[in-house]
Amino acid sequence: MVSVWDLDTATLADEGVWCTLRHPVSGEALLAEGRPVRLRLLGCDGERFRSLRHRLAARRREVLLQHEGRADPEFDAGLERELAVAATLDWDNMRLPDGTALPCTADHARRLYSERMWVLQQVLAFIADRANFLLASRRP
Repeated sequence: MVSVWDLDTATLADEGVWCTLRHPVSGEALLAEGRPVRLRLLGCDGERFRSLRHRLAARRREVLLQHEGRADPEFDAGLERELAVAATLDWDNMRLPDGTALPCTADHARRLYSERMWVLQQVLAFIADRANFLLASRRP
C-alpha cells in the first residue's frame, strides 16, 4: 500500500531532473555526437521553483497595475520564458549549428527559449509534469 507521504515530488524538484529533448515532430530523442541533448530542470513542486513563480507573479501584478489591468500577452510570454530560464540548472550536449558546445548560462537559455519555441514548450511541460520528478525519486 502506498501512502500519500510516500509520494515525494518536491525533493527532486529542488535538485533538478534531466529532461531529454525530443524532435518536435517525430518524438525521437535529439542526439549530438550520439549522446542525448538534455537539460536539468527544477520541478513545479520544489521550493526554489515556487519562489521563482511567486516573484514573477508579483512582477506581473505590478505591470497590470501600471497598465490599468490590461494584460500584455508579450509580457506574459516573457515571464513564462524567464521562469524556464531560471528553472534551467544545466544542460548536456547543447551545440550551436556549427557544432560548437554552448555553455549553460541564463543568456544562452534565454536565447534558446526565444528562438526555439518548441524547446520552451517541452521544458515547461516537463517542469509541470510531477511524474517526471516522482518517477526519478523512485529509481534505485
